[in-house]
This record gives sequence, C-alpha cells and structure tokens, in this order.
Amino acid sequence: MKATTVRKKCQACNGNMSFDPASKTLVCQQCGASLSILGGRSTFDKSFRALLANAPTWQKDTAVYCCHQCGAKSVITKHDLIVECKYCGAKNVNKTKELPGVRPDTVVTFNLTQQSAKNQLHHWLAKRIFIPNEFRSALEKQPLNGIYFPAFTFDVDVMTKYNGIEVQSRTISTTIDGKIYEQSHEFRRQISGIDNQRFDDLLVLTNEEITPQVFNMLQPFDLVQGQAFNYDYLTGFTVSQSSKDPNEAWEEAKGIMKQAVRKKIAQKYKGSTVEDLQTEMGIVNVTYKYALLPIYTSHAEHKGNRYQIYVNGQTGKVYGKTPKSGWKILSFFASLGAIAVGLGIVLAMFL
Repeated sequence: MKATTVRKKCQACNGNMSFDPASKTLVCQQCGASLSILGGRSTFDKSFRALLANAPTWQKDTAVYCCHQCGAKSVITKHDLIVECKYCGAKNVNKTKELPGVRPDTVVTFNLTQQSAKNQLHHWLAKRIFIPNEFRSALEKQPLNGIYFPAFTFDVDVMTKYNGIEVQSRTISTTIDGKIYEQSHEFRRQISGIDNQRFDDLLVLTNEEITPQVFNMLQPFDLVQGQAFNYDYLTGFTVSQSSKDPNEAWEEAKGIMKQAVRKKIAQKYKGSTVEDLQTEMGIVNVTYKYALLPIYTSHAEHKGNRYQIYVNGQTGKVYGKTPKSGWKILSFFASLGAIAVGLGIVLAMFL
C-alpha cells in the first residue's frame, strides 16, 4: 500500500521526514534536514520457544489495509495516509478488521535509494535485448516502491538417524566363444547411520505476495546487518503483512530442513541410488530472528499481461519475468544467418 508517512515531523520546517538508505538517517523531504536514529544496534538470535510463549505484537496504533483488486495486505500506522496499493496501483484500498499479528524484532534496512535501485533495474533491462520497446519504456516510467517483507530466519542443529537401501547398478562383461557379452546387475544392501547438520539463517518468508521462487532468486540478504526494530526505519516505506503465524513458519522450515537432510544423505552414496530412506530428525538449539527484508517492487503490463519486477533493496539484485518481442527474435537470428552467409562467401573466395 502506498503510504505518505507524517508520523515524524521535521523540527526545522514541520515537513515530513523519511528514512534515507544512503545516510541511515531521517531526512526531511521539504528542507533536507537530517535526524539520527537512536538505538541502531544489531540484533541477536533468540529462543524460538520463548517466542511461542510470549510473542511481541505491533502497537495498538497499527492496522491492516487490504487492496480489493490484488488482495495485497499491509500494516499501516494510524498516522499514514493510504493513497493506493503499492503492488498494483489500485485505488480501492480499505481498512480491515484483521490484527497485524506478531511484530518483527529485526529490520534489514534498505541500502539502496530509490534512484540507485532504478539504476540497477536500468542495467538489468539493458541486458535483455528481446524485451519489447514499449514494455521497457512503460516499466522505466513506473515508480519503484520500497516494501518491507516479513521473514523468519532460523538457526538449528539437526541430528538425523537414518536407514534405507543402497542400490548400485553395475555392468558385468563375460566372454563366450570369443564374443563379449554385457549384462547389467543391481546390487542392494542395507544402510544406516547418523547425519549431523547445522542450519544457519534458514529463511522462511511469511508473506504470500512473493512466491518462493522469486524470494529464492532475490537472495541473499545479510541478516548480520539487521538492526533492532525501530519504527523510524520504516518511515516512508510500506510493511507487508505476514500471512503465516510462527508455528506455520516453523513447520515450513522443518520441511525445508528435511529435504536438505535427505539430499545430503543421498549424496553420501555416490554412484548409487538410495531407496526406502527412513529418517528420524532430532532438532535442538533452535533460535530465530523475525526480520523485515527490504525489496523494491514495480510492474508494467504488456498485451493484457502483468509483469512484476523486484529489486533486492540491500544488494541491488534484480529478478522478474518479462515479455519477449517476436520480431526482435526473428531479426536477431536473421542477422546471424546473414553473417554466416557472408562468411561462407568470403571463405569461398579464398578456397
């Protein structure tokens, strides 16, 4: 949701202040005066069990607003003026009766200003030669909206007992009457063991506006640079609402860990396949951070289809799907063909 923040007023001119990624201070949009943010210390991992027992919540002066066109939900303070949805630009945005939910304890602040993110997007587009000109022009005219997306990051120690069947396929050659015959044979044996694995900063996005594929492509995020939660870091930006509670995020994390453990065990038996793999995971030392991650978003439409583009607000990494121009593709391969014909003629002259 697009929000014009008036929560922080400039002491010099009474104008609106917003968080500036370049200086890490609050800067007045009217006179340029700056104000330092207090308490900008890095956060540390906390016991996940303690979170489940006593989860921090947003302040009472926050509410959830929903876009009736795309369904996106954002946490907005009562001091913010809702103008339009930051995801799709729709004006039909209304306050809901939903509670904002658990409040993050960490903010991974934006490192890139909006202009720096625009430059990253421009360079990214320049490398994609098949994008239709009208789409490129439309996208570069669209604003980049800074949105904080909530995600849990887990640190976990996992000890896994496992058993299964290792299957090896071997080709055995035999010579009969001077002729060589080859036969494939399978050799099976029972396997068992213990696998120990440490997961550091296992990220689980708790917002469904970004798909897991997009989220994975935008990583990494440097959680070490995370700051203790402070509303000042959010000034001028939007906070997307979480759609998963801590238990749901933890269940998703366990699913990710289980897949990683099974993959690691299978890789121990190189040249073989592992069948009927049974695992029993023992999980200890679970700590977490609940962080807000900085992502710029933009979008443009082409022939009735909507294309969403994302920029990692910390690293500048860009990801998104774009349309392709059929005539540009044809022209490109036609040019290659012409070059090939020209080279053939030149070579023929010297042969």
